Amino acid sequence: MIYRCHSEDDPESLAKNHSNSHSENHSNSHSENHSEIHSVNFYEILDASCWEFEAAIQIYIASFHENERRPNASIIEMLECGRSRLIAGEARGEIVFMALLYPLNGTPFLLGDYLATAESQPPSR
Repeated sequence: MIYRCHSEDDPESLAKNHSNSHSENHSNSHSENHSEIHSVNFYEILDASCWEFEAAIQIYIASFHENERRPNASIIEMLECGRSRLIAGEARGEIVFMALLYPLNGTPFLLGDYLATAESQPPSR
């Protein structure tokens, strides 16, 4: 399964660019191994009570050992005060990616603290 990634800003042009480069750079035998291509929409989660937050946290819990994770209350506090940002990637109505990022004060940069993807599921037929 291939995920075509884009942001909410300009999904059509990014998807078109990816589609063109995919067909030019991959042979037919490679694309035959992937029966589906899905787009992933990335957005910031601002509400800790929404289902997207819970889904992102489930990916986080499944991806990192307990001794490597922050407590959920700490994550929520950091999101509410702006010390951290939670980005989710959604495909087919499911959260498939999460990232906890730190804004670096005085710069336009974000530092990646935790990044994880959902476990791959076999395509349904």
